[in-house]
Amino acid sequence: MSEVNTSMTKEEAEEKHWYIKINKRESGPYRFEEILLMINGSDIKESDMITCRGMGGWEPLKEFSYFTPKAVKAHFEENEMNPDDQENVHFRKTMRVPLMETVLTLNGNQLFKAHCIDVSTGGCMIKVPRGKVPIDSTIKVHIYKNDKKNLPSFNLKGSVIRIIPIKERSDCGNFFDHVGVEFTNGNKSHKDNLQETLRNLIFNFNEDEFKMAIENRTAS
Repeated sequence: MSEVNTSMTKEEAEEKHWYIKINKRESGPYRFEEILLMINGSDIKESDMITCRGMGGWEPLKEFSYFTPKAVKAHFEENEMNPDDQENVHFRKTMRVPLMETVLTLNGNQLFKAHCIDVSTGGCMIKVPRGKVPIDSTIKVHIYKNDKKNLPSFNLKGSVIRIIPIKERSDCGNFFDHVGVEFTNGNKSHKDNLQETLRNLIFNFNEDEFKMAIENRTAS
């Protein structure tokens, strides 16, 4: 039986996608700071199991020094973040901006419309009919031009890294998934243009739309 690796540094852990197991139910992947937010909110306990690629198995959260409540509190203090502020879900390593827009999505030969929830230079969250895009699949997302929001059109290619089933149903009775997409294309100039666009959106977004985006993203 192979030994489980719990010796990774915090810097290494920050680059991983994590999975959680509570009462034999697995969920994920989650980014490092999403795990910290869940610990802070008591959504997960030190006795709950966690793993990531390269670990070789499941271990309790308490086996990692940076996942203890004390370490989590210190992390937020060092980064001058209020963990109780849901906006932190959007503004972390890359600027994440609410963008409640219809997007055109291509998965293989399947073309369909989806709803964007938010976008950053690194990726986006979209709402799609359940089962349309599996984990690790590659999809193309077209964001339409919106003159009112000073938003140019973008064609983006990305990898599906996270799927969250949600309770919302369509008019036909079908459920939806929230799908996390990590962009895999775009040169520096392209990303700089997107970054500038996001900065402009920050100062022009509708407050109600922003609150709705936060609720959509944090709903489970």
